[in-house]
Amino acid sequence: MSSIRRSLTLYFLGLLALGVGSVAFLADRVMTQTLESRLEASSEALDLRAEERIKEARDKFDQDLLTQARNIGRVMQYQYFHRFERESRKFQCGLVTQLIGAAAMGPLPPAVWSVGMGPSKRSPFGPLSGPVIREYFVNLHLDDHYFRHVVDDERQPEYIQLNTAHGLWRSQGMQGLTLPFRRELLNTDQLITWQFDTVVLPEDHQGRRVILKTPLSLGWIRVPFPRTGTGPPARPFAPPPRANSTDTDPLPNIYIHYARTTGELNTRIARIQAGVDRQKSDLAWHVQWDRRRFRFWLAVIGGVTFLATLFGGPLLIGRGLGPLRRLSDAVSQVSEKDFRLPIQSDQLTYELLPIHARLTATLEALRRAFEHEKQAVADLSHELRTPIAALLTTIDVTLRKPREPEKYKQVLEECRVITKQLGVLVERIMTLAWLDAGKDSQQLETIDVREIAQGCIAVIRPLADSNDITVSTDLNASVGIVTDAGKFREILMNLLHNAIEYNTPHGTLSLSLQPTPRGGAAITIRDTGIGMSLETQDRIFERFYRADSSRTATGVHAGLGLSIVKEYVSLLNGTITVESQPGVGTSFHLTFPSHPHPERIRGGSPTDSSSHVRRLSGDGTMSLRRSGETALPQPPTPS
Repeated sequence: MSSIRRSLTLYFLGLLALGVGSVAFLADRVMTQTLESRLEASSEALDLRAEERIKEARDKFDQDLLTQARNIGRVMQYQYFHRFERESRKFQCGLVTQLIGAAAMGPLPPAVWSVGMGPSKRSPFGPLSGPVIREYFVNLHLDDHYFRHVVDDERQPEYIQLNTAHGLWRSQGMQGLTLPFRRELLNTDQLITWQFDTVVLPEDHQGRRVILKTPLSLGWIRVPFPRTGTGPPARPFAPPPRANSTDTDPLPNIYIHYARTTGELNTRIARIQAGVDRQKSDLAWHVQWDRRRFRFWLAVIGGVTFLATLFGGPLLIGRGLGPLRRLSDAVSQVSEKDFRLPIQSDQLTYELLPIHARLTATLEALRRAFEHEKQAVADLSHELRTPIAALLTTIDVTLRKPREPEKYKQVLEECRVITKQLGVLVERIMTLAWLDAGKDSQQLETIDVREIAQGCIAVIRPLADSNDITVSTDLNASVGIVTDAGKFREILMNLLHNAIEYNTPHGTLSLSLQPTPRGGAAITIRDTGIGMSLETQDRIFERFYRADSSRTATGVHAGLGLSIVKEYVSLLNGTITVESQPGVGTSFHLTFPSHPHPERIRGGSPTDSSSHVRRLSGDGTMSLRRSGETALPQPPTPS
């Protein structure tokens, strides 16, 4: 057996699982995206930092190369200075000897003096200067003796190449390798400049090179030029350019090539990259750890919530179902002797108020039904007891002494009338019992309402004439509907009988027929009888209820006629209403659809036409026969 508490707990657990699962999924997705964004941003920051450090390492490496090249340049200038000093002395002595020998042979040519070889007191060479001096010093050659201070065996492997106006010099580590060089790349207006590039060193090592352009400064030699008028002042000695040379600098230059293998730089870069990769790995591990920890706590929170709901939900739901339990206890206290619900609406929750109201109404209806059944049993006993007592009394009186045949015949006639009344009463009771049991079937067919109404008027007119009641009809419209003709006729006959029975002397009775907008029939029966109060109108369809119990002149007045009318009207899917005023009269309004069950019957043919077929004759009498049999007339059932 199902339980509301268990069902609500399961529903709530399912809803909670769905909600917690959805929230956990969304939270996990948001957390994952956040962690991935943080990881991506941190990785980009690490990459930028690594690029900066690698750039700093490259710049430092290049700066070390440039610094060493500058040191080599300073050493070269220093060594060249001392050699130039020694060579100057040798040049002076040799030049004087040559000039003396040339003078002994004759005077010097004027062209020599015209190029600056004239006498000068300021020249350290005496009267000699100009192209001869320049040519001598330009052709000075540098050898390994002057570069022994350049190479440092304690430093890491390094490679040096010097390009001068006199030729090429390479360090021993070059192993005969000549580094590629294009002098025009550094022949700029700047006196000192440099350039970095990447070269291939011996043994196919990758190297980094700097080419430094620097002059061999001879600024301490002042060679005067002849002045004529306002000629240019003396300027530093500058040897003329060599033939086929592209060097246009005013001073002789030296191009220092300094290179190192990039192994140390690559090692440093690899160390930086390895550190970055390690930091990225650590960061990714921390991100994964944070994600696992977040998922773990999500699972813990969801599990704790689920367990708390699993064990605490039934308690809370049971507490919430307390008003329902109180209502159930109150309903269990209802008995056939007390139909009052022992609980007030203010003791229940808002959701249970409609149930309380319906239960109260249902119990009240049951109370009335029980009282009605009790009253019905009492009325039925009374109705049966009266004719049975009359029948027994008649028989007892007749049997007290011998009678004449005519007397016996009269007594038997009286007994027959009483028995007939008992039969009608029993028949009506059985009809209501069959209606209550739902076993009364319908014999549907297409009928003409006007013909049936005319037949009922023809049957009831003699009774109306005997009571001095005028009957009028308004049956101009012909309406055809699908219904049970027998039940339809009994409805009209009962209402017409009551209209005559409860009418006043010299009163009137009218019956009108009108078609409804949907093809049905609307019937109105009016009388000018005693009328009814509002209380009576509310109860006239109750069984065994009689508005005027003193009227017993015709038929059996057990209060069942209008009850049967009400049941038949409902069975045929019709409606019946009553309007009445005491002392004025009563009007019954009937409406019937064109078909009582349009979803089951199509075309107006009956659903069951193989058994009994009811036919109405022109005079209003009803006959019942089987298919192919002769119709047998039956008297109308008295109301």
